[in-house]
Amino acid sequence: MHKKSLLVALALALSSVAAAGSVQAELEECDSGHVCMWGNTDFNWLIGERPSGGGPVALSGAANNQMDSWVDGSNTNAAGYDNWDGTGDCQTFHAFGRDNNVAFWNSDEVSSWRTNRGC
Repeated sequence: MHKKSLLVALALALSSVAAAGSVQAELEECDSGHVCMWGNTDFNWLIGERPSGGGPVALSGAANNQMDSWVDGSNTNAAGYDNWDGTGDCQTFHAFGRDNNVAFWNSDEVSSWRTNRGC
């Protein structure tokens, strides 16, 4: 193997280890048993955290319409809506589930959310 190829392979390996550590650090921002949303993919920029059992709450300011990844660490489904009042297009955040990069049609659209049931 050429020295240049070896250096490129080593750099790629080290960057993937660093990225995995970064994702784990971001996930640790979410308290155990809570539902959390992040404004960027890969659990970066925490924009909301709530325990299970809560009704619709509107997102405001910089958090509105920014959700790109989520974790539901509870035993209850949660949901995000595209309208401020818990109505409109809905995404279910499945109990004990997570998504590090929501589908492009769901990206940056959550304006309110609930933690007491899914859609």
